Amino acid sequence: MGALVGGVLAAAATVSCATVTRTVVDLPNIPAAEFVGNQNCAQCHAEQVRDFKTSSHARLQAKGTNAVQLGCEACHGPGRLHAQAGSGKHNILNPRRDSESCYKCHLDKQGEFRLPHHHPAPECKMSCAELTGDR
Repeated sequence: MGALVGGVLAAAATVSCATVTRTVVDLPNIPAAEFVGNQNCAQCHAEQVRDFKTSSHARLQAKGTNAVQLGCEACHGPGRLHAQAGSGKHNILNPRRDSESCYKCHLDKQGEFRLPHHHPAPECKMSCAELTGDR
């Protein structure tokens, strides 16, 4: 049984957007919001949408009509309420304020932060974005 648990943990620790060639995402949820796609985000956040194409997270940009939610909204959650309001802090997720959305894909980092000896980021209140330099 111990070997089975160890194998499952080892497999989970090696899955991230940098280690797989397919899209593996547990999309964040915002109650009553719907996904609107990157084009909608670009209306106000043109620079961020442009820069996203060359970021390490661009792999999350899936193609196809059934994948409109992947891209900005894979980390920030569905943007319909945010777009309708014209902005706002409480109708969209901000990984700089809460790294929990990062851990949906980066299980390996969440596990590392829970070890007795780890990077001081969680205690120092640093976000994942600040650690990696991502926007």
